[in-house]
Amino acid sequence: MSIREGIVLGGVWTASLLLLLNLCNLVFGCGCTWAWAGADRHCDVHHAAPPHCPWCSHGWRGFLWVPALILAAQAGAVLGLRKRGILAQILAGAAVFLAAGAAAGLLSALLDGYPRWLGIPLR
Repeated sequence: MSIREGIVLGGVWTASLLLLLNLCNLVFGCGCTWAWAGADRHCDVHHAAPPHCPWCSHGWRGFLWVPALILAAQAGAVLGLRKRGILAQILAGAAVFLAAGAAAGLLSALLDGYPRWLGIPLR
């Protein structure tokens, strides 16, 4: 990996980690937000009654597979497009963030019996 590719991948990963809680809210409508604006403070995992967010309800150990999946998929996409240029790599990283996050969210929602995914009722 070249220095340029490392910088692009590092930037894509940084943006992804900053947006991860916002992705959680996009996928589940649970109330998560920016880390500096309360993070999971308003997540439905803190409500007495279910449903409880599939990513937040399992703690960090149950949640870490999500960013691991996203970051690994982004590495494949960014490094696979090394001959296409920086813009293509950044756009691929963003697309993979959304696609892998949505797929992980659907799997989590189905396994946990969460009632919605991307605003779509699952029950």
